Amino acid sequence: MRADVNQAVPILGAELIIAGGADGFPPGEVTETYADLNAEGTLWVTSDHLHGQLIAPKDKLDQAVETAAAHLSAPSMDAAWFERIRQGNISSMAETMSVPINRGYEALRWII
Repeated sequence: MRADVNQAVPILGAELIIAGGADGFPPGEVTETYADLNAEGTLWVTSDHLHGQLIAPKDKLDQAVETAAAHLSAPSMDAAWFERIRQGNISSMAETMSVPINRGYEALRWII
């Protein structure tokens, strides 16, 4: 893990690449598009790299690949979607840290 990189940036970036739209794909529609194709795409990120997988029925694979390629090569990074994703992550982290066992774990991490 690199200390000079905000660890949340890759996570937010990957979510925004997927949800934030691309040329020919309005923000927020990729989930519905993939549901219609019976397809699924996943991205895993770190501060240094990204990899993923795409699963689709053989007869829908070309359209699923085209959709993924558009989002990966020319994402529109819609500002409203960025804010929505950012706020969702903030809420999720606050909820996680409100659980006593998670607060205890964090305290132990800093002691050790």
